[in-house]
Amino acid sequence: VMIAADVMVKPFVEMGHVQRVLAGWIGGEYELNAVFPRGHTQSPKVRAFVDFLLERLNLEIDYMTAHCPLMLAKEQCMASQGEESAEEAETAAVGLRILEAAMP
Repeated sequence: VMIAADVMVKPFVEMGHVQRVLAGWIGGEYELNAVFPRGHTQSPKVRAFVDFLLERLNLEIDYMTAHCPLMLAKEQCMASQGEESAEEAETAAVGLRILEAAMP
């Protein structure tokens, strides 16, 4: 059992070599910042490095959701509730049309 940054273990999770066992538990958050002087023309080297970081780390928001059983179950539950709500809304709309048609 270990704690690791998602970006470090992503390839291993995708290959099935590593599995999240404490689904839903989140450790401390740490920021990763690319900082450069304000007001100066950005060096092409700096821009290339920042682009490299973004591409290499593949910083996709919530990409681990696809590998988290707890989050998948929560999404499925919310989706089924959304379907029920859509059904309820459709039923209410039909009822409203019937009432409107019945009113003189």
